[in-house]
Amino acid sequence: MRGRNQAGFSMVELLVVIAIIGIMALIVIPTWLAYGPAATITGAAREVQAGLYQARQLAISTRQNVCVQVVPPRGYQLRVGVAGGCAGGAAWTGPNTDGTGIFWLANQSVTLAAPPLNPVFTPFGTAAQVAAFTVTGPQARQQTVTVSPLGRVSIP
Repeated sequence: MRGRNQAGFSMVELLVVIAIIGIMALIVIPTWLAYGPAATITGAAREVQAGLYQARQLAISTRQNVCVQVVPPRGYQLRVGVAGGCAGGAAWTGPNTDGTGIFWLANQSVTLAAPPLNPVFTPFGTAAQVAAFTVTGPQARQQTVTVSPLGRVSIP
């Protein structure tokens, strides 16, 4: 006969704990799976937003027009000293670019669509040309990054 002071867990106690863990997993996993693709798109859109703000700051600091040009499927390039649109100018090579001056989005499952007009930031930080970038990711989810005439970059 076993005594009551013996250490350990009974089989019923272990089954109850395993059942509780299973129920918690059933609640959490669908929420996590639904959040994943949306987070992918949001992260890529914020990456594009940061690049556009970098272009604006580059225009202000160099006192030259800076154009942001999309490089399909998921890259963009800053061109300094452009006259109108993205004609002319030199590709800016700096931190986080490859050897040719292209910024590649970190997530390879997203694409970046080129807007009809490329945004051009002036030395005053305003946008001579406004634009709306579209980031598309898994399950055809999309996020838009817009540049206003005042040079503000937003994700609605």
